[in-house]
Amino acid sequence: MVESRREGQAKPFLISIIVIGLAIVVLVGRSNFRKYGAVTVAQVIKAEGAAEGGSLHIVVFFRGQKIKTIANAMCRLCEGKYFFVKILRNNPHKSVIFYDDNPVPTCILDSPLPEEGWKEIPICE
Repeated sequence: MVESRREGQAKPFLISIIVIGLAIVVLVGRSNFRKYGAVTVAQVIKAEGAAEGGSLHIVVFFRGQKIKTIANAMCRLCEGKYFFVKILRNNPHKSVIFYDDNPVPTCILDSPLPEEGWKEIPICE
């Protein structure tokens, strides 16, 4: 009986440890984006939908390069269009935050993009 009580207590403890671990990973990731992230422009090349979510094949414009990568996001009717993304400066092809609610305005596209991106999403003046 003592063993079954311990087993019953072990499962909630294990679940708590996993939840805390995941929370730490998320917080560290957000901190890295705040500290080392850059906002830049990406063009959607192809959108693929799936039951679990979607994938966008994008080209990120950063440091004078065109970096092909995939963003885990869904976007309808966005192929060929430009959107803001947030990337990690030291690993721009690895982690991408796709701002599907922020298409890039023409005034930004018509001017040269900063080599290192922006700290925040820019607005037209």
